[in-house]
Amino acid sequence: LTFPPQKVGTSSKPQAVTVTNTGSTAVSVSSIAITGRNYHDYSETNTCGSQINAGASCKVTVTFTPGAKGTRDALVNVNDNGGGSPQGVLLTGTGR
Repeated sequence: LTFPPQKVGTSSKPQAVTVTNTGSTAVSVSSIAITGRNYHDYSETNTCGSQINAGASCKVTVTFTPGAKGTRDALVNVNDNGGGSPQGVLLTGTGR
């Protein structure tokens, strides 16, 4: 997710990413967390719960609130018992 330049200390409009279980069995979600160098500049809410059924989707919504000027990168990771865990999405924004 790429956020437009945002004034330091103010929050962006939220952006969402859809997480879809394309498998044939339910996936247990152990955590959804923001990690990386500038993790504290992002916050997330989600509709995923502890399980995503086969063929089902949920949303992870992220807001960017830069704590300093410049490029602010992080990741949102979905940790689960599915293959390739964690699944991650790069978060990038610029504080101005």
